[in-house]
Amino acid sequence: MQSIKKIKHSITPTVLLFSLPFFAYATDTPTTFAGLVNLIIGIIGLIVPLILGIVFIVIIWKVIDAWVIHGGDAAKREEGKQLVLIGVIVFVLMFVTWGIVALLNNTFFG
Repeated sequence: MQSIKKIKHSITPTVLLFSLPFFAYATDTPTTFAGLVNLIIGIIGLIVPLILGIVFIVIIWKVIDAWVIHGGDAAKREEGKQLVLIGVIVFVLMFVTWGIVALLNNTFFG
């Protein structure tokens, strides 16, 4: 129990330290519509790569879980196929979203 408290107390300052740029970015209040759109595009530009990374890790884990760890279980293989299909669809949609945001950013603000 003591080691969990140590880990918890060491993670909290680290998370706060790495979240400071987000707070600094959020204090820049836009005064025009173009500034608001630029702020929203900037936030999306920060969030999309994070979500892409999480989706990629989930896809890889489900492939390993379904076809390596539980390769003999037909139900797990089917569940793995469905989750991987959904993950790939989300991955493609996120790439398309990121591309559209980049296109809009370069067209209007580039």
